[in-house]
Amino acid sequence: MSMPRHDLPAPRESFIASIQKEAEYLDRELGGEAWKGEWTPSYFRTAFNNGCLRAYVNPNDPAIWLDLERCACLAAAAHVAAITSGTESIRAPRPGGGWAVVTRSAGKPKQLEPAVQWRAGLLASVATRNSDALAMLVATRIEDLLRVSRSAPSWFESEARALAAVFQLDTGAADLMRHAAQIAETDRTDQRWPHEVVVPEMELGLRALERDARRFDVAMVRAVELHHHYYGSEGKDIFHGQLALAPLAMACFGSDRGLHTTVESDYLPRWIIERSAP
Repeated sequence: MSMPRHDLPAPRESFIASIQKEAEYLDRELGGEAWKGEWTPSYFRTAFNNGCLRAYVNPNDPAIWLDLERCACLAAAAHVAAITSGTESIRAPRPGGGWAVVTRSAGKPKQLEPAVQWRAGLLASVATRNSDALAMLVATRIEDLLRVSRSAPSWFESEARALAAVFQLDTGAADLMRHAAQIAETDRTDQRWPHEVVVPEMELGLRALERDARRFDVAMVRAVELHHHYYGSEGKDIFHGQLALAPLAMACFGSDRGLHTTVESDYLPRWIIERSAP
């Protein structure tokens, strides 16, 4: 089944120069084995933005993988640095393997946004199969995550617990997914995110845990349709939606468990799901 992707108002070619500029900046800042801990949230945002813009320009750009893997590693570094007391350096995984030394300084302000950086880093670690970043992110206590972060929406805690559990294959993961979906479904704010992103995400996780191929594929169709509706309607055309990150991560998670979706969409680059060169 083919699913279209929404377009942005600006032409693809207009982003190429900025993508290259940011890529050079990230190469310079993260190319070595020492990272500046206080800047990891900023590096994360740059990598995430670049990956999404690359997907808009060309969903088969192999550098999307590097951007996503950087998101995974930087999210791990940022959160471990924030929740670990003291100013001593810590270690964080690097894209492609190996470890970076993450330096820290005293008086680091709160820069973390849990609903964006921890969640996106976790999903990116699953999509790129970076087991080291995944292990560090799921090991983060949700209480610590909420303590060091800017205020999170009411449904984020249940979503975070469910995602951490499902990717660790915890025995109670299915119940946590159902609970998180229920919390999101009953959200009474005027935000569409919990209904159009969180609920489908939980449904995909449940079907992946059950290894129910038919229902997993049905859930994937719905998740991508709702993603398209969220980002492609009512003027919400921000570039972050060019990759359907949660469905993509769940497609990768499902594929590794023998579940193969029939959904074809630039939101879900097939080469990432299959771990093949584009």
